[in-house]
Amino acid sequence: MEESNLKTEILEGRKFGGTPEGIAILVDVFRSTSSIPILLARGAEYIIPTKTVKEARELKKKIPDALLVGERYGFKIRKFDYGNTPAMIWTKDLAHKVIIFTSTNGTMVLKKITGAKAVYTSSFINHSATCEKVKDAEKVQIFVSGRPDGKAEEDEIYANFLAAQLQGKDVDPAKVMDKVEKCSGARRLKIMGFTEDIEASLRLNSV
Repeated sequence: MEESNLKTEILEGRKFGGTPEGIAILVDVFRSTSSIPILLARGAEYIIPTKTVKEARELKKKIPDALLVGERYGFKIRKFDYGNTPAMIWTKDLAHKVIIFTSTNGTMVLKKITGAKAVYTSSFINHSATCEKVKDAEKVQIFVSGRPDGKAEEDEIYANFLAAQLQGKDVDPAKVMDKVEKCSGARRLKIMGFTEDIEASLRLNSV
């Protein structure tokens, strides 16, 4: 793989309080930035991210045909159509549907980085597509979503993998995904009953 002059920086999204420089990429492997590309791949017309549940419900009143998708602290929100679960979303026909989406970590950080030149969401699901989209950029800032109680190991692992590939370094994705499969975030999902979401989030370049 040819080396690149593209500059990358990995930042903790929850702690970020400035203005993004250049292109921003949001990483929330478990599970927002895995669910978002799947929602689009399953036919969603577009996605409206919201920071709060209240905002999502208010938007639903204005767009009655929209679907409410999201979670708080991992679990589907009361009266929402679907949770933030990639495994489940893969099974849905969302053709021409508008999605109102909110999550504990991902959409909160997303709202903080909207001032960037361009904003992308990335995970293993759309990894190559992300790399292709930003390959000619001068600088890319990668924002890891983390968790309310600290860092999310899976986001750190993927962000470093993404940064390395953007810089033209040869990294074995299978080894990276193996680390994610064994990390604390994966163990947490298993305990919560979302084991299928681990496999669904590790389908490399599936959209």
